[in-house]
Amino acid sequence: MLAAAKILGGVTEWTVRLPAALGDVGFVLAMYFFGRDFFNARVGAIAAIVLATSFRVMWESRWAHVDMVFGFFPLTCALLWRAGAFAPRRAQGNLARIKGSSLNLYFNRRDLRREPLV
Repeated sequence: MLAAAKILGGVTEWTVRLPAALGDVGFVLAMYFFGRDFFNARVGAIAAIVLATSFRVMWESRWAHVDMVFGFFPLTCALLWRAGAFAPRRAQGNLARIKGSSLNLYFNRRDLRREPLV
């Protein structure tokens, strides 16, 4: 991130707060898609609006905290898992390449029966 900040003109208040703000936007969009995929578009929109207007989400996205980024990535992983778990058989190979090996390790059903690697 420091290299990206240098490209954008050095470490300033704007470049420090940018990842948290982008994480918040991604978190709200991911919440919409999560609600839409599991229920319907109306539930997804309501969930995204409630998340976007909650005090803590607005607070954390304004400051240089990484909480919104840490909320965005697990929700995105859950969306990718759902896309791979319920996709037709012929499309599962493409989705597995998108998900990557680390997501397959955590969310693939056959890997959940194995012993932990650690």
